[in-house]
Amino acid sequence: MLLELFSEPKIDIKENFIHTTLGRGLAGSVEGWIGRVKSVNIGKVQLNNVLSFFTDTNSYAKNFVLAGRNGTIGGDLMGRFIVTIDYKRQMMYFETNGTSKLPFEFNMAGFDIVSSGDFLDQMEVVNVIEKSPAYEAGMRAGDFVIRLNNLRGKALSVNELNNILRGRPGKKIKMILNRNDKKIKIEFKLRRLI
Repeated sequence: MLLELFSEPKIDIKENFIHTTLGRGLAGSVEGWIGRVKSVNIGKVQLNNVLSFFTDTNSYAKNFVLAGRNGTIGGDLMGRFIVTIDYKRQMMYFETNGTSKLPFEFNMAGFDIVSSGDFLDQMEVVNVIEKSPAYEAGMRAGDFVIRLNNLRGKALSVNELNNILRGRPGKKIKMILNRNDKKIKIEFKLRRLI
């Protein structure tokens, strides 16, 4: 769930939120905070400890913000429902799909990657959160992923890598990185940052 920080006085950043890059697009990077809201109710379904992303409206062109909105409900939250849209009646119907009780997890390594290179066949580290397991192990923005555990970086999609990094706390991660044409080996254990 993405919330526009200054669109509503009740939307407030708490101490245990992480400041990071929330995304990138044609307009550039969007900075903000990641945290959790206690609960979100959709009809009679209550979702607890929902990951929430709060934009820093100073970090992108304000003309890209839709007037009158407080935020966006994203795929992680919507993916817990079967959604039917009735355009004629301008209604949305939500039916649980059995995943509404699963926890909302965030990347427990603390870094973001994008596909790069002429053929988008490289995974480039574009952001590393300070005090995260990846940062403490020595990873820095600008590194390229060669291997993650026993998987070659080119064999993984960005989504597959992100799913691994949302795994269980305590899972050991071994990586080989390329930094300025030098191979660097790092190792760390996943832990919840939020």
